[in-house]
Amino acid sequence: MGKSRLGTHPRQKRPRLLAGDKRSSPRRTQGALEGRVAERTRKLAEANRLLAGRLAEVRKMEKALAESERTYRGLVSNLEVGILTASGDGVVDLVNRKGLAILGLTEKEVLGLETSRLPLAFFREDGSPVRPEDGPLARVILTGEPLRDEPAGLRRPGEEAIAWISFSVFPEHDARGNLVRVAAVFSDIGERRRLEEELRESRERFQFLFRHFPQPTCVFRLEKGDLVLVEANRAAFAAGRGHLEGLLGRRAGEIFVNLPEVYLSLWTAFEGRRSLKRRIDIRVPESSPSPYAVSFVFVPPDMVLLHAVKLDGDDAETATERETP
Repeated sequence: MGKSRLGTHPRQKRPRLLAGDKRSSPRRTQGALEGRVAERTRKLAEANRLLAGRLAEVRKMEKALAESERTYRGLVSNLEVGILTASGDGVVDLVNRKGLAILGLTEKEVLGLETSRLPLAFFREDGSPVRPEDGPLARVILTGEPLRDEPAGLRRPGEEAIAWISFSVFPEHDARGNLVRVAAVFSDIGERRRLEEELRESRERFQFLFRHFPQPTCVFRLEKGDLVLVEANRAAFAAGRGHLEGLLGRRAGEIFVNLPEVYLSLWTAFEGRRSLKRRIDIRVPESSPSPYAVSFVFVPPDMVLLHAVKLDGDDAETATERETP
């Protein structure tokens, strides 16, 4: 074996980078890293842009919702009927101006209270008191069933008189059937009840006078295109001698088939919306024909009163026909 030279070492060869070698130079590694950072930065910027657009849409929707809420509350506040809403557990969260006026309360006395705890006293139409838990709103909250046009007496705080209010209460349920809200619409019907009572009393007075009016009087009403005998007073039944009762509900054309002038005068008064008077010979059952002064009086909206007075002596000679506009 040969000896190497003193102080000399074998020459070490430096590795060469060949094509396809998996190892990279520091410059190439840095470039790839910068590319990945740039791509991620671009994606993040795009995501931020989309998020900003969605946030702008949300803000726009929130603004529109707030505007709609203001418009809704403005409309509700100015309605001429009372509006009150409560949550599913009965806590009042909205009442409008008219509602406060009808109830005789302030917002502080209503908002945030349970409907059964409102300082109000309810009464039935017979005057008997209603328990707070049986009031219109509390009853709908308990049953979940709507209430429509139910009258209720209401005694406002500090008042002795009972005001009459008409309530309609509507429940709102979620998809599972749970009660989430009730809305009440109510109005003061005191004036309407007063007018209805006056009308009822007026009808009773008219009926009394009509029944005891000394001249035979019949009432014809328009029904299904024809005038029908619907009522007669005591004098008319007496003059008819038992024959008039069987004519009630029959058409004028059938009743006066032999007295066409009476039938035509009924329609003349009805269509002309006026009163008129005729001299007509009428044969009462079981008697010979006699002259009568017959008046036809239109009564709005759809009736004609017919009353007849028998003419005797000079009256029969001097009776003339008259019309009243």
